[in-house]
Amino acid sequence: MPQARYSLPARQEAIGSLADGQSIQQSAPECRDPERAADAATIRRWVVRRIESLTVGAALAWNLFLAPTLLAWDFWAALRILTLEQAPP
Repeated sequence: MPQARYSLPARQEAIGSLADGQSIQQSAPECRDPERAADAATIRRWVVRRIESLTVGAALAWNLFLAPTLLAWDFWAALRILTLEQAPP
């Protein structure tokens, strides 16, 4: 199993910095070892993978909604009938 060189919070920080308008070089996460700083190509790859994961998730949700089930055929009736169970404290 491959191991990630950068933690999930570090990758999220970089993507968040890009979303805030910083350049790719400025959005590189802070590392203890300056020789291991993420380069621009690595950060671009993180962004592309994040976009791909969101689009795949949206496609799966859409396909589930369109599935030939009672829930897809009469969603509003199912909402009226089904109740959410509260987890015990």
